[in-house]
Amino acid sequence: MMPHPLLPMGLPPASVAMAMSQMNHLSTIANMAAAAQQIHTHVHRAPVIKGLLKVAVENARAQDKQIQAEKRELKMELYREREMRETSIQKRLKKEKKAKRKLQEALEFESKRRERVEDALKHSSSSSPSPEHLHAANNNSKNGTTSACSYLENRWLFTSCC
Repeated sequence: MMPHPLLPMGLPPASVAMAMSQMNHLSTIANMAAAAQQIHTHVHRAPVIKGLLKVAVENARAQDKQIQAEKRELKMELYREREMRETSIQKRLKKEKKAKRKLQEALEFESKRRERVEDALKHSSSSSPSPEHLHAANNNSKNGTTSACSYLENRWLFTSCC
């Protein structure tokens, strides 16, 4: 058997064997101590890792809440814009209906006035109508007209005369 390099040369074989056994035992104890140190380090790191994970989860929740709040805000903005657009359309529709009603009234008025003038012309065709008679018929038909009706009436008279 070859002597161990750390053991003195002149030791009896039983002493060498015992020294070798003690060295193996010390090596095992050293390995166990190193393993215990690693476990101790991991045990001390576990709360740090748990804390980091907790912070990451909280950050994810906060980010999700922020995203949800932004979604709600965008939905409200979209709702407000849609409401404003609908209100604008309703106002415009109301104005258009009012204008249509006024034009319809003016058309009815013009139709009645034209009918009266044509009737007056038919009745007076046997006798020669005087300009005063036509002017009086025109003035009689103007009672109660709106400015839109007067405008249309004047326009009709202008286009029919010229």
